[in-house]
Amino acid sequence: MLTERKKRLVELYNDLSLSVEEAAEKAGCGRRYLHKVISELRAEGKVTLVDRKSGIKSVEDLPKPVEQKPAELKPKDLDLVEEHRLKREKRQLSQAVRELAEEKDRDNRLASLLEQFIHKPIEKPEWLEYQPMGKHSAIASAMLSDTHFDEVVNPEEINGVNAYNRQIAQMRLETFFRNVIRLDRDYMKGVNTQGLILALGGDLVSGNIHEELAQSNDAHQMDTALYWSAQLAAGIELLSKHFDKIHIPVVTGNHGRATRKPRHKARAQDNWDYLIANIVARELSHLGDRVTFDIPLGSEARWPVYGFNYHMTHGDQFRGGNGIAGVLSPIMRGDHNKRKREQAVKSPYDYLVMGHFHQLQRWAGILVNGSLKGYDEYAAAGNFGFEQPQQAFWLTDPDNGMTVFAPVRVMTKDERKLWTPQHKTGASWLTECA
Repeated sequence: MLTERKKRLVELYNDLSLSVEEAAEKAGCGRRYLHKVISELRAEGKVTLVDRKSGIKSVEDLPKPVEQKPAELKPKDLDLVEEHRLKREKRQLSQAVRELAEEKDRDNRLASLLEQFIHKPIEKPEWLEYQPMGKHSAIASAMLSDTHFDEVVNPEEINGVNAYNRQIAQMRLETFFRNVIRLDRDYMKGVNTQGLILALGGDLVSGNIHEELAQSNDAHQMDTALYWSAQLAAGIELLSKHFDKIHIPVVTGNHGRATRKPRHKARAQDNWDYLIANIVARELSHLGDRVTFDIPLGSEARWPVYGFNYHMTHGDQFRGGNGIAGVLSPIMRGDHNKRKREQAVKSPYDYLVMGHFHQLQRWAGILVNGSLKGYDEYAAAGNFGFEQPQQAFWLTDPDNGMTVFAPVRVMTKDERKLWTPQHKTGASWLTECA
């Protein structure tokens, strides 16, 4: 419906005796406003408006619309339309028949194949048949590092996900030795294990390199060295009852150093890891050449297995790393530099093994050990990823080198009873339903 105002504007605009300016003046509005209203009404098509450019003088002079009558189809034209429709339907039906015939043919061929499979068994290749053969030879390896003996981890400071002290460390160390035997005995059946490499990768003790450690450790360093030397010797003697030969390469870590700042000269001799390894070697001397040690004065150890060269360092020399790549960046960069150095002195290696990062990882040619201690306050404060206490176990094959790899889990259910957090919020209503 048009308002009275718009009807008046249309009436004045259609009066060709008035100019647009005069029509706007009579309507009491501006020329621009009049044009705007007329344009909107013309677009809507609800009213009849004169065309001022064509010179039509009144609405009555506007051309009347001519009614378009539908064309009359003659009988002959009707026959042609019907013929076209019928031909189109014929083509469509013929196409549908062809598709149905092809589908039926596919179904028949599939049914024939299924019939053959049902009544004719598949012939398996001969090499898939079980062929008894002699045991395959390999040398087992296990790494023990980052035990941090006598460090104390308070579960209430890390949301109750871990705990550590002398009692828990003793339980985990015993579990480590027993699980190494279990992995070889129960999970490596069919393999003739010719011996064990037990790599001691450093940070055996917590040390006093930080003031907080000196204040919270379970024992003084001398007592720690004496106590855990005996525990390690007992564990290795247990391994010797299962493995005919054991070789133990040793490197020192950064936590066992006797100085607050790291040093490069005489690094091993001023380290509690070095002292513990020598005490253990002396304690096991009665086993003769069945148990051998390699305790170098440098920071790295090397040994060959079936022609594959292993190179061990603690890992504290690899620094940096953040973001998504994390520890991968410094480790890959350090491995690259170390390989160049060793190749230059004609001492190349195939595998680099290390500890220090407390993350059990394996990449091409690189193995990083986990830790016996597990998650601690430092890791929690740094928002590091959680990892269970675990160590590394693997086999070295004469043809393929490092093959089978498995974690040695060291946490037991009995241990958890010792450190279930007792902390309570004091607001029990937060967990109660109304």
